[in-house]
Amino acid sequence: MERRSPPSGTGRHDAHHPRGRSGTGSLAAHRTAGSGLALTSDLQRARRTAEILGHTDALPEPLLREHSVGDWTGQQIEALDPTQYQGWRAGTHSPQGGEPWEAFRARVCDVVAGVEEVETEAVLMVCHGGVIRALLDGLIGPAPRRILPVGPASLTVLAFRGGQAKLEALNVTPGGL
Repeated sequence: MERRSPPSGTGRHDAHHPRGRSGTGSLAAHRTAGSGLALTSDLQRARRTAEILGHTDALPEPLLREHSVGDWTGQQIEALDPTQYQGWRAGTHSPQGGEPWEAFRARVCDVVAGVEEVETEAVLMVCHGGVIRALLDGLIGPAPRRILPVGPASLTVLAFRGGQAKLEALNVTPGGL
């Protein structure tokens, strides 16, 4: 289930043509102004996407690594037991040797807790779909079974006001929804 490959042709194209907005303006503008922070998963495909987006200085953050699926690693979804797979998507099943959903959610939310200590106007996190789903679950509350898969090279925007996360955009792609 985990691919250790560079971004696909579509992923590279989408990374070169991002669209979306944050509540305080584009992250690229914040980076230029020196008031932004860029983090990336420590996996090569995420680091490469950050580079394509112009964030060659993005800090690799191992806590943003995708959900570990244990014995399912490298298997095609079609080869998995459909009931177990649906349980995994819902956050109620962990494959043998895999990371339980609660531990995964806590791990990625720890990154946000750490970022709250940094004085910055915007944070770009180049990460994986499961990480985004876990952040949404941990920060705004929809259960994983209620969150659609997040597409490659899509944009999700969370704004923090008064210590509360608010969802501003989900799964925005260069071609629209």
